[in-house]
Amino acid sequence: MEIKRCSIEGADPYVLIDTLQSEMADNYSYRSDDLCIITTDKYLLRINSNLLSVVIVDFKDKYRIEIEIISGGGAVSFLRFDWSSEGSANEKIMKIIRKTCEANSWNLFEK
Repeated sequence: MEIKRCSIEGADPYVLIDTLQSEMADNYSYRSDDLCIITTDKYLLRINSNLLSVVIVDFKDKYRIEIEIISGGGAVSFLRFDWSSEGSANEKIMKIIRKTCEANSWNLFEK
């Protein structure tokens, strides 16, 4: 399991949710007033396993959100070798976030 955390500050960061939902294939999402959870499950032939990615977006206020990306399930065999699939999945989601932050002039703080 790989975990990546970041936070965003800027005007109307809620736009990020629509971008993530459109860019992440075959996703399911839940949204309340202060929380959004987006999940996607993908079969990867190279590891012969499914990989689940979960993005948790915590709306702190109307200018600041905190994000946690968790990917797991890509490890195979008793050695738990994942062929970097979990880290790659997190990085793919982070690229979407970075691109959206740059396009909207938001401040991104990667942890």
